[in-house]
Amino acid sequence: MRRSPCWLRPILLAALLAPFAAQATDADEAAIRAAVADYFQANDRNDPALLYRAFQPSLVMYSVDAHGALAALELNRWARRLVQAKKPEPARKREIVHLERYGDGASVESLSVFGSHQFRDFLTLLKVGGRWRIVGKVYASQPVGTPATDTPDGEAPVRELIAQQFRSMDRYDGRLLARLYDPRALSLSVREGELVAVPMGEWAARFDEAAARGDSPGPVRRRIVRVAVCGDVAWARFEHTSPGYHVVDVALFARVHGRWRAVHLDYVAMPDQPSRSTTVWPAGGAVIQWSASRKANSAIR
Repeated sequence: MRRSPCWLRPILLAALLAPFAAQATDADEAAIRAAVADYFQANDRNDPALLYRAFQPSLVMYSVDAHGALAALELNRWARRLVQAKKPEPARKREIVHLERYGDGASVESLSVFGSHQFRDFLTLLKVGGRWRIVGKVYASQPVGTPATDTPDGEAPVRELIAQQFRSMDRYDGRLLARLYDPRALSLSVREGELVAVPMGEWAARFDEAAARGDSPGPVRRRIVRVAVCGDVAWARFEHTSPGYHVVDVALFARVHGRWRAVHLDYVAMPDQPSRSTTVWPAGGAVIQWSASRKANSAIR
C-alpha cells in the first residue's frame, strides 16, 4: 500500500477530525444558549432556581443609575427579589443579538423588551467544570428602540482605556492598572475545570513587584478586536500574543460619573496549537469562523 506524502498527512488528519470539531462547536453553542435561556426564564417566571443554574453564584452585575453612580446587585439579592415579587412580568421579547466563543470563554449581547423600555445586557460566560455559566453582566435600561451600540466616537474612550491597560502590562505598571478598574473588579479564568478569581488589585500588586525586580514581559503583540457600547455600559474583547502563547481578554465597563472604568475581566489562555479559531454566531445568521496561524505560549501575565 502506497503511503501518503508527509506534507499531506496533517491535511488528511484535519479533514478526518473536522466533523468532531464541528460537533463540539455545535454542543457548546447549544449549552451557551441554554444558559442564557435559563436566565431569561428565571426572570419571566420569577424562578430563583433557574437563576442559580444560569449564573455563577458569586456573580455581581453592574449598571449605572440615573445619578451616574455605579449600581451593583449580587446574585443572592437578585434571587430574593424574584421570590418576593408579587407576580411574574415576562418580557414581550427576548433575543440573543450576538454570541461568540473563544476556547472556554464566551460572550453574549442580549435584548429584553418590555412595555416602554428595554434592557440590553453584555454577558460573559466561562465553561466551569464542563458547564457553561454566566460569570459577568452589565446592562443598560433604555427606551424601546434604542440602538445596540454607539458611534465609533462613543467607543473611543473605551478603546483608550484598553490602550492604557496595554501600557500598564508592557511596563508592569500596577498603579496605572489599578486606576483603570473599579476597586471591586475581579478577573476570572478557568484552570483544570475550576474557576479562578483574582482581584484586579492583586494583579496591580503583582505588576509592581515584577517592576521592582526588573522583570520584563518580553515582546507581546496586543490588539483590540471588538468594542460594543450601549449607553453607560460597554463590552470589549482584546488579545495578547507572544511566541507560543495567545490570551483572549473580555472586559465589561461602566461609565461612572462620566468616567469609564472596567468592572469585570475574563481571560482565556488558548491551547498551544498551530492555529486557533473564534466562533461567532450572529443572531439568525450562519456560523462565522476566523483563524490565525499563531502558536501559544504563557508569559503574558
